[in-house]
Amino acid sequence: MGVHEGLLWTRVTFSGGGGRRVPGVFVTEAHGTGSAHGSARSMPGVLLQHGAGASKYARFVTACIDVLGHAGYACLALDAIGHGERAGAIAPEDEAAWRRLRGSPDFVTDNVVDFRRGLDYLAAQPEVDGGRLAYAGSSMGAMLGAILGAVDPRPRVVILRCGGARTGLPARVDSAGREEEESSGARFELLDHLRYVGHIAPRPLLMLNNTEDEVFGRDAVLRLFEAAGEPKELRWFPGDHRANHELHAAEVLEWLEKQFEGA
Repeated sequence: MGVHEGLLWTRVTFSGGGGRRVPGVFVTEAHGTGSAHGSARSMPGVLLQHGAGASKYARFVTACIDVLGHAGYACLALDAIGHGERAGAIAPEDEAAWRRLRGSPDFVTDNVVDFRRGLDYLAAQPEVDGGRLAYAGSSMGAMLGAILGAVDPRPRVVILRCGGARTGLPARVDSAGREEEESSGARFELLDHLRYVGHIAPRPLLMLNNTEDEVFGRDAVLRLFEAAGEPKELRWFPGDHRANHELHAAEVLEWLEKQFEGA
């Protein structure tokens, strides 16, 4: 992909769980002049994850890449299962297919496995300090990130944007996208990120949320925040679910600089 506005963009593909091919983009500063960059193994690495229906080029993700990359961070952004350049990616207008995908508990577990392979990739890069890894995910990426941060100790900092507790468990759906009478709710309950978020502690957690979010309202946000352990911080901003991408990206950088200071 080459150099764009001082950042070196590289398409990457690696093996996820079950032999899945995981496409992503790895971005670093082109000439290594950022505040966090120096010799080999000196760059903090950040795994970035988009929301439902988006891709590794989602607005929040690219906003984070811009501010973090120029500050000397290495960034890895991935396409979640069914999204972007993944095999069998779903068209945005195919609502039945989206419901089938999200109605499968395997969607949660398989993505978390692939994200862990993404952390493997980041830590293996010669310029990345494997002791300074972080995760930042938006919406669906926040929900999955709460689980990732709980089951994998490598992200020293976890940032969840526009996420919250589930308002209800998805029902299992048939091949036409219709809800079936028999629910897969028991498996979903075990995979509910509300059960996991408390296990991120004692690593720091930052939540960035918008006051008029139509997807995760105030009650859902507070339920997730209250389930998390210390240290944690919740920051509110005016706007709906799709607002404040660049502002939130700046908050991500500020939080990471604070947490990695002196590391």
